[in-house]
Amino acid sequence: MIPIRNRSSHPVPAAPPLWIPPWALVAAQLAHGVSWLLLAALADWDLLGFSLPGLAWVHLVALGWLTLASLAVLIHVIPGFLDVTWRGERLARALLLPYGLGVIGMVVAFWFGNTAWLSGAATVVVLALAGYLGCAFLTLLSGAGLRSVVRRGFVLVLAMLTLTAAAGLGMAYALDGHAAAWWLIGVPALHAHLGALGWLSLLVVGVSARTVRPITGGGSTTPKLHVAGSSLLTAGLLVLATALLLDSAPLLILGGVLGTAGVLAYTTDLVGILRRATVPHRPPQAFLAAGALYFVAAAGLGLGVVTGVRPEWQAAYAFVALMGWLGQMVNGHFHHIGVRVLATWVLGDDDATPPAQLLTPYLSWTTFWLFQTAVAGTTAGLLLSQAG
Repeated sequence: MIPIRNRSSHPVPAAPPLWIPPWALVAAQLAHGVSWLLLAALADWDLLGFSLPGLAWVHLVALGWLTLASLAVLIHVIPGFLDVTWRGERLARALLLPYGLGVIGMVVAFWFGNTAWLSGAATVVVLALAGYLGCAFLTLLSGAGLRSVVRRGFVLVLAMLTLTAAAGLGMAYALDGHAAAWWLIGVPALHAHLGALGWLSLLVVGVSARTVRPITGGGSTTPKLHVAGSSLLTAGLLVLATALLLDSAPLLILGGVLGTAGVLAYTTDLVGILRRATVPHRPPQAFLAAGALYFVAAAGLGLGVVTGVRPEWQAAYAFVALMGWLGQMVNGHFHHIGVRVLATWVLGDDDATPPAQLLTPYLSWTTFWLFQTAVAGTTAGLLLSQAG
């Protein structure tokens, strides 16, 4: 630690970095808010299906909200879960800024159909991720290596993020005419599942085994069910990825069935934890319960899409997975852990005020019910092809 000097020339230690970068959480929530405005514009233009502006919305949610928040939280979660010290922590923190700027560039490029700008912005995002992930992998592979199940889990989800980023970069260059056209044939579906299921969903499922404790006051009484859910989700993803690469319909169905079984196992365990909750701060728990419900709904919609029975459900499948499932889980954690981060930032490291005392219950519950109305209404509109 480098000492700095005050006016009396006595050395004082430099302040350590905050445990989770608060600006990244604020920026992620701003991206979340803007995403609803973009979605309203897409509905007004009747562009809720596949389109470049539609991809702007997807990437604003997946990269600008969910991934930025996740990368910021992992700054604390990896050493907290594994009792290790980040390798290159300052670099990892610093790279969140160019990552966020690159995401803004990608969203703008998608929205206006500027493929040249898109490939440049995607390059910035991938380079920032490469530096961050390099620090993360060095941290995870140090010391005990991969002997820990938790370490192997983090390596798996970060490997999925790596593959997602690589596939996305290839597609961005293909759209700009600087890569082979096959990047735009079978890769987009693989890219979407690696990102939403392999990276974000497996991360949320794994981390929630610990984070539900402070939110609910207890943990799982059926840990084998949680393990089964994670294992089946991973197996389903691997089969789905293989099926998409080989264009195999039977494997697609098998992957969908395995993934759905994993979703049911995980949500059964989570609902059991929420039913036994003793913490009186209920809004975060309500968001987690709604997230579990929409995780099951996303699995059902996805099964209809991958089996070819209801391919028109694709837009609803993507929306429910991102907003109904992942978004609600992030909202639940923001109403507990995120609030504590911001309180520490504003009130100082010694502040230990419970989240329930920092938030206004009326506003928290208003947020919850408006979000439920928005998600349910948008899902219905997508399923019925009613943009209004």
